[in-house]
Formats: sequence, C-alpha cells, structure tokens
Amino acid sequence: MSTLHFNQQAQQAPCFIQLNSLGVIEITGADTQTFLQGQLTCDVKAATWQHWLAGGYCDAKGKLWSTFRMVGDAERILLFIARESIETTLTQLKKYAVFSKVTISDVSLEQPLCAFWGKNAASELGFSAIETVAHTEKYTRLKISDNLVLIRGEHDTQNATLMPDNWWQAAMLEHGWVDVPAAAAAEYIPQMLNLDDNQGVNYKKGCYIGQEIVARMHYKGQNKRVTHCFIGKATELPETGTTIEKKVSENWRRSGAVLSAVRYHDAVVALYAVGPIDLEPTDLFRIQGQDDSQFTLCPAIQKMES
Repeated sequence: MSTLHFNQQAQQAPCFIQLNSLGVIEITGADTQTFLQGQLTCDVKAATWQHWLAGGYCDAKGKLWSTFRMVGDAERILLFIARESIETTLTQLKKYAVFSKVTISDVSLEQPLCAFWGKNAASELGFSAIETVAHTEKYTRLKISDNLVLIRGEHDTQNATLMPDNWWQAAMLEHGWVDVPAAAAAEYIPQMLNLDDNQGVNYKKGCYIGQEIVARMHYKGQNKRVTHCFIGKATELPETGTTIEKKVSENWRRSGAVLSAVRYHDAVVALYAVGPIDLEPTDLFRIQGQDDSQFTLCPAIQKMES
C-alpha cells in the first residue's frame, strides 16, 4: 500500500519511512541521571535500555520546550525528539548543566533514522509482547506500538521503498503523540498536549523545572484545554497557530489553535489542535480563513485516548 489513508496503515503490510523531522540528543557523563532528573517531567531514574519512557522539558512556568521518548541508563541517555525542537532544547539544557559532569550533544546525523509501520511490524523485527526496546552497538529500536517501530542505526532498507516523512507525522498523530512545534515552544503546559495521557509526566518523582505549576494543574484540576484530533477537508494545510473555529448557532467562534496537520489520500486532512476540554462529537469546525473547510472531532483518536 503506497497511498496514505487515514487510520488504515496499521492493518496493511509494514513499510519503511524515511525520517527527516526526528533527531536525537545524547547526554553522557557521571551526573547524567541526577542532572536530568531535575530537568525533565519523567522519572529519569527509571530509564533503561530495555524500555523507553515518554517525557517533556519545561520552562520555569511549566510550559513545554519539547517532548521526547527516552532510553538509556545512569551515564548515557538518548532523547528521540522533533528536530525542530533540538536547538532550543540544547540551549536550555546546557544553560543548567554548567555545574554538572555531563556532555550534551546533537547526534542526529551519527546514525540513520527510519520507522517501520504496518500490521505486526514489531513482531516482524523480533520484538516479544513485553519488550519495548531492542538495543545493541549497531542499532536502537523503540517499539512505539505493535504496529510501529522507530529504528536508529543499522537496518537493511536497500531494497525497500521508503515512504516520505509525512507518513511518520501521520503515525504520530494516529498514535496520539504530540511533538511541540518550534512555533509553539514555551506556550503549552504538558497536560494541554496530552503528555500526561501518554505517561510522560511523573507526579511523584520530585522537583524539576516547572514542576510546581504542572503539579498544581493536575491536583487542582485547573487545566481547561487539551489537544484534540480533527478530521475533515481543507484546500490548504494550516500552519502551527492557525485558529480553529467552532460553529455556534449561525456564527463561528474561536475554539483552538493548530499544532500540526497531515494530508491523506482523497484530500482528507487530519490535524491536532489545542482547544477546550468539553468539545462534543457533534460540533462542527473550520479553519479560520478557509470558509469551505469542514472538520469534526476524530472518533478513532477519541477512542484511543479514552
């Protein structure tokens, strides 16, 4: 299947995806675990080479610079992160690392990145039901789901057709994962990007940058916005920050802001946008400035998040 159809690739034969939008940050040194434990939303002490962790990096106001998937140990950690977030994340981490014995580097180009997406993709690569990481000197593979594997390092794709990077964006959207767009850095708390639903926030680990605000939002139920998936049609793909409007009687009211969008076959567009928690499946939406666009909440993603 060489055509991208919404919510169908998990039932098709697996294919390889060339990744240009994803990168890797490496942190090494004797203080790696201690340093990152005070920086990131996840419990870095739980990091291993057998299972990956989701997490985020916040500013002092609890707003996310980036989200990532992590593997590693006490003296070496790899963060799989959106490439457009690497520069800001590196700058912020290095600012706080001056008194720690750590080295922080962008190693995105040291080994190739690709993904394997389709029915039983993980089992085809030898994963058992309980494994989520396969790590050797030659490669690191993360089982995102039974049908999606992220691969760093050696893998034979010479005779395979590589799907373009927008297939990875589609896979992330359909798996409920939200990367922080560079244009939205330090704008949203983790709960607004559903990072807590993706087990990327540990509320028991202790202090980290922004922790007080993130915890307050959680324990006092103060967060009023989350990321929703919308499905519909639009002439142009909306950019990050574009307004989503909801129909109220005969009028259209601002209801959210776009994070990312993917175009599928037959002009179908799926997008992520941050909006009020209480949106309904019967609500109608459009992209501001595209009056002929039509969107509804995506039932498949709603079900997955529940």
